[in-house]
Amino acid sequence: MSTSQPSGGDIVNVPSVPQQQHQHSEYETYVQLFDEGVWDEDEDPAFIEAVQASLAEWQERSGPHPTSESVHTLLRSFQENLLTSADGNKTVSVIISRKAIMQSTLRAIERKTFSFMKPVNVTFAGEEAVDAGGPRREYFRLLMASLAASAVFHGSWFSHDLYQLNQGKYALAGKLVAWSVLQGCNGPRCLSEVGYNLCRGVAVDPVIAIEAIADVGMKTILNAIEASTSEKEFADVLEKSSDQIAGYGYSNIYIAKLANKDDIVHSLLKQHFVYGVHAEYAQFIEGMNTVGNFGNVVLANKSVFDNILSNKQEKLTAAKFKSLYELNTSEQGSNSRQQEESTIYCFEVFLKDLEEGERDGLALEDLLVFITGSDTVPPLGFDHVITVEFYDFTGNDRRRPWSSSCGLTFHLPRGIEEPQEFNALMKEALLGCHGFGKS
Repeated sequence: MSTSQPSGGDIVNVPSVPQQQHQHSEYETYVQLFDEGVWDEDEDPAFIEAVQASLAEWQERSGPHPTSESVHTLLRSFQENLLTSADGNKTVSVIISRKAIMQSTLRAIERKTFSFMKPVNVTFAGEEAVDAGGPRREYFRLLMASLAASAVFHGSWFSHDLYQLNQGKYALAGKLVAWSVLQGCNGPRCLSEVGYNLCRGVAVDPVIAIEAIADVGMKTILNAIEASTSEKEFADVLEKSSDQIAGYGYSNIYIAKLANKDDIVHSLLKQHFVYGVHAEYAQFIEGMNTVGNFGNVVLANKSVFDNILSNKQEKLTAAKFKSLYELNTSEQGSNSRQQEESTIYCFEVFLKDLEEGERDGLALEDLLVFITGSDTVPPLGFDHVITVEFYDFTGNDRRRPWSSSCGLTFHLPRGIEEPQEFNALMKEALLGCHGFGKS
């Protein structure tokens, strides 16, 4: 059991256009570029053959379109089929430093006794806690935040980084994501669905897709092209940007007309999200595949991508938060019950304040971290419902609210009459804690 009181400072932190009857995949489009003579005639035939082989493998492995199976069913099956309990070694233990989440993770997974396929027991260095769920959720939240901020990603998609690629960092990122999901936690939730859809050959709204581009130069050019409505406006854009567009790989730009606008925009979007990071994207998927072929699950099911990797997450609301807990109240009509109802009123006002951003920069996600260790509900949900318990102040001791993230219990004082007083207590609790077993 662990008492979890992480502070706020500990938090690291597209509508589609209608598809045509036949939608080419990204590799089919890639191969067609060779057929249409866009690429240099001296291009290495072995490279072309590799792309064609990759197309065949992709189609055989994933099928032409994603499926729509239940996310919960898929992930529960993934988890239950992989987690093992070998005799004498039911779990794998990792020791983590809050000051060096990624570095301590790498040391842990390099140990000979480590296995991604076993339930994990997390210990934060210097903190008194037995991991019954809280430290694990806290750890994977911090790990995924660290991963999202790493050089593997750029903006809302993958970076093109040959050093990271040669070091196998994209594969490592994929393994860590699959590991987090296997342990019942979240993914990094930092990627644009634009990139996923383009990699799957699904049409996207160009205006929305352009906004997802991290390359400022390319985004500026594409916005200017997209806004062009006459040959003169289009020519003015090309006069300033033709060499840069050619540098992105669109060699026909020097003879392009307004009629080519859509093709240019689509080609540059594919360059940014597909062709330019193909090796990185493929290595990331293969990394996930080393943990129960989870990469294939993501490729075949957009709903899984949406829950694990997408940066379009449903915002936590007061109503949603209230659905996550139940109240353990005293007998109806008792003095204790009357005092609890006063506190409940103040608590619900506090939830609404957090939803509307009126509590010193705190959010509902910070309160969820305080109670559970996670800043969002995991795809597989929590082990059980959060329980709100009540306690009495003792004499002059006005103990602030506290939580047990392993037991998913949240303790509130009885008899708080004024929302302002309750807010002050909660602010102290949320901002004044320093980790498991610390105050």
